[in-house]
Amino acid sequence: MSALNRIRRFGSDRRGVSAVEFALLAPLLIALYVGVVQVTLVLSADRKLTAASSAIADLVAQSDNLNDEALADVLAAARAIMAPYAPDNLNVRVTSISANSLGVPSLEWSQGLGLAGRLGADLPPLPVGMLLPDGGVVVVEANYTYHTPLTGSSFGQFNLSETVYMRPRRVGFVSGEWQHDEPQVPANGGGSDGGSEGGPGTGSGSSESGDGDGAGGETDPGNGNGNGNGNGNGNGNGNGNGNSCRFTGVLAALLCR
Repeated sequence: MSALNRIRRFGSDRRGVSAVEFALLAPLLIALYVGVVQVTLVLSADRKLTAASSAIADLVAQSDNLNDEALADVLAAARAIMAPYAPDNLNVRVTSISANSLGVPSLEWSQGLGLAGRLGADLPPLPVGMLLPDGGVVVVEANYTYHTPLTGSSFGQFNLSETVYMRPRRVGFVSGEWQHDEPQVPANGGGSDGGSEGGPGTGSGSSESGDGDGAGGETDPGNGNGNGNGNGNGNGNGNGNGNSCRFTGVLAALLCR
């Protein structure tokens, strides 16, 4: 048989075509399957994170006063909610904020598990209308890092985050054994940080005035500088979750538009 005939027979032979096609498509199909499974698990972990954050905020908001032992019990409940996902990857910060009669926010206390507590004027952004005058709010910020078996790829790690706001149930604000002797309030004017920063009052005598964009604080009689805080309405420019995406990497491309 001539070489030309052999080539023709080889070109017309269809045996093993399915096996060749499968060998070409199998890696893509397997990668797609594993990717879908991992994305599903990440979304499930995100739901767990939301449930854990809401549980923390709800339990803290039902309290009048917290101490280390009570807060440890609350955080232990959150870690249990994350099961069967690794609880050690859960980082939480709980912050209690109060407002005076003018709506000026101040930090009561802030404690974290894997996250540093907030100090002084470092207040989290608050949704508009969340903090009312003479009221308070509990803010829970939670992060969770989900690791997949695909280390080194865009599916290797997902950083999830959740922020939950809740008003106290039985008191104006939730106090704690970590409270500052004197509540810390923002000290810089301008108000560009969504109501979390105010300027020093400039009134004299017993007048009420502020140098920020919002309502000023009360000044002490005869104190020319006063200690009022402008732009202390605490309404913030943020909308709670904000417009930023809660996901990173592939999930951000798929779910955040």
